[in-house]
Amino acid sequence: MVMVPARHRLAGRTSVRARELLDEPLLGATTGDPVWNAFWELRAHRGGGAAPVVSRSNSLLEELPKVATGAGVVITVAYARWIPFPGVRLIPIVDVPPNEVAVGWRGCRESALVRSFVDIARTIRDSRPHADLTRARNSAAWSGP
Repeated sequence: MVMVPARHRLAGRTSVRARELLDEPLLGATTGDPVWNAFWELRAHRGGGAAPVVSRSNSLLEELPKVATGAGVVITVAYARWIPFPGVRLIPIVDVPPNEVAVGWRGCRESALVRSFVDIARTIRDSRPHADLTRARNSAAWSGP
């Protein structure tokens, strides 16, 4: 997904391709993780080159007002659609693979709280039939004590 200002040239579109975003001023994440940055800054579509990052944020909630004011665009998570914000539009990027999230914990730290969190995460995951979760379902096996 890309988050753009409501008056952006792409705001009325139902989908975009990554190449259409490569010259856009980008709002990146505040992280030193090069793998994370490469994914969210579309480096695979830039031939490994750097993105035109104009600002960095710590969270989606920090990015929303920046996008609304026209500071740049954000490559973001699909759940952003559940956080409406005035002046912001979300558009699917058709040629960027979805990101995957995994829950991990130390075996020596397993507890009722950890098991409860994992059970809730699985319930939410499994309640979204429209999502392509085949790999996640196959790799998220509970390994008990």
